[in-house]
Amino acid sequence: MRSRTIVQVVSLEPPPSISEPAACTRLAAGRLIKQLKFPKIRMDPEAQEAEQINRKLQAHGEAFMSMFDDSEDEAAAQHDPEIVQQAVSAKADHAEVNVMATSSGREEEGSSGELDFLTSKASKQRNTAISGGDADESILSLRKQKRLILSGKSLLQQPADSRLPRQKQGGRTDHERDITRADFEKMRKEVDILGASALGKRQRKEFEDSMLRSVNAKLQKSPRIPASIGQGLARKRKQREEMAKELAIEAGMLQRKGLGKKRKQAEKVQKKVSKNRR
Repeated sequence: MRSRTIVQVVSLEPPPSISEPAACTRLAAGRLIKQLKFPKIRMDPEAQEAEQINRKLQAHGEAFMSMFDDSEDEAAAQHDPEIVQQAVSAKADHAEVNVMATSSGREEEGSSGELDFLTSKASKQRNTAISGGDADESILSLRKQKRLILSGKSLLQQPADSRLPRQKQGGRTDHERDITRADFEKMRKEVDILGASALGKRQRKEFEDSMLRSVNAKLQKSPRIPASIGQGLARKRKQREEMAKELAIEAGMLQRKGLGKKRKQAEKVQKKVSKNRR
């Protein structure tokens, strides 16, 4: 006898109890409920860029500030419950400020002001956290100086007592009041005379002449030299000048005048003589 095999075909269609239109309506209703519960917040591209910039700047600032933090202070701050509570409140404040900044959609000027506000607030909270711990006074002063450097304020501020007494009194001292203009001129002349003591003979003569001119006095005449002596001195002076001039010409520092003209005249004379001979 032949064996018969019965093949049962299983269909992948939905059961007959649920129809296709009903399933579609249920899916649409579910999607609508999700949209109502969790609406998608669409932000402007400018606001998104501003938020990204704020996040990047905040990350860079935290990384930079972590370079100046000590591991011991951080460990002590983590175990202190008051500091932990302050950090949590600071994070909540930062979140509120970020939400308000994104919803308002400010431009670049507004975002820069918010960044300044955030950095100043973060620095204040860090200072309060450090003061709440059991750190030494030297560590606190160092941390304050670092915060001042980062905030852009002056690091060294002079107290009111360290100013000059002249600014407090608003005038000169008794010693300065006694000095008059005549006394000052007298001291200046004494200094000039003291400096002139190291001058040479000619420079000293020039200095004396300038002093006489300042007083509107007549200059001292040089002593008269006899003619027999003066002519010899003038001749020697002229020889020295000529020798210095020759040395300067040989060194290339000076050039003789009229050499080209004399050569041309000599060449012309030679040409005339040669023509006459022919």
